[in-house]
Amino acid sequence: MKIMDSIIGIIVIALAIGAVVCYKKGRQESIDINEEVIDSELMFDDVVSFFKSHNLNQNKHVPFIANGDCEDFRKMLHAPYPKSKEGYNSIFIGIYDDECKKIIDNRLLHCKSVDPKILEILGDEKLVVLS
Repeated sequence: MKIMDSIIGIIVIALAIGAVVCYKKGRQESIDINEEVIDSELMFDDVVSFFKSHNLNQNKHVPFIANGDCEDFRKMLHAPYPKSKEGYNSIFIGIYDDECKKIIDNRLLHCKSVDPKILEILGDEKLVVLS
């Protein structure tokens, strides 16, 4: 639990950043949403692997996790958003580049179930930014 407490301790809940994720100086920024279907549980380690697979610079990149089924989050993206998949949970993970003011990589993951660690990080929030 100490590791989980540490992870949760570094999470900054930033709904206001959701607006920044979608706009570049007040303009809508279009992104392509990379959709995947997982016919099993989405594991916390898989999410961590996604972020580790990028050469993230903490002064430039902002990794985040969002509830992909949340209508408010879908609106924040201002992009054509795939429909929910019946019988699946949707988690959106992405990396926002603060220098170019856009999401540089993302995954909309439709999964049969979600690892409790991921649900604990999200809590009741639409979007959490990991720092």
